[in-house]
Amino acid sequence: QTLSWNFECHTHSHPNLTKITESEIRAEMEAVNAAFTAHGYDTPDHLAYPGGNHDETVDAIVSEYRLSGRVVWGFMSTYPITDWYTLKGAQLKRVTPWNKIKAWIDDCVADNALLVILTHDVSASPTIYGCTPEKLHQTLDYALEKQNAGLLEIVTIADAYDYWSTASEGKAMVVFSFDDCWKTDYDTVY
Repeated sequence: QTLSWNFECHTHSHPNLTKITESEIRAEMEAVNAAFTAHGYDTPDHLAYPGGNHDETVDAIVSEYRLSGRVVWGFMSTYPITDWYTLKGAQLKRVTPWNKIKAWIDDCVADNALLVILTHDVSASPTIYGCTPEKLHQTLDYALEKQNAGLLEIVTIADAYDYWSTASEGKAMVVFSFDDCWKTDYDTVY
């Protein structure tokens, strides 16, 4: 099946945003915007914090540029989402056991929640933060099975925001996110 996709962002040079100055954070965001514009893309609406690191200062600055900020801990957000700058993310890693991944999706359905599954490189020998193509395929197949049964929707982060930011109730949605712009995003995942 064809799934929808969109480009969002981390930052320009991937720093720990809590360790740099406010002007450096703004420079990171401006550099991303300039890079997207230079390549003919709209500026991103959503950000994944590098390493999941953020604080109130980071959130305040990011909110000037983006509609949401995603961390790398937790595994799903439930209705209502009151803090779009601490959006939870479940890390699909090479060591993540299948029963845990399956439970993420099952819990998402049971709780009418928003589940953001993130990974990094997708290869036969991924880094600790990546996963194998087989693990990704198994996860996508299971999510598609649930979608085909009418139990959840697989969406982009932009689609999820459009629904959840004005929702009057939760809805089971899963977003797949690929961080850090690995070559495997194109030659394996795509």
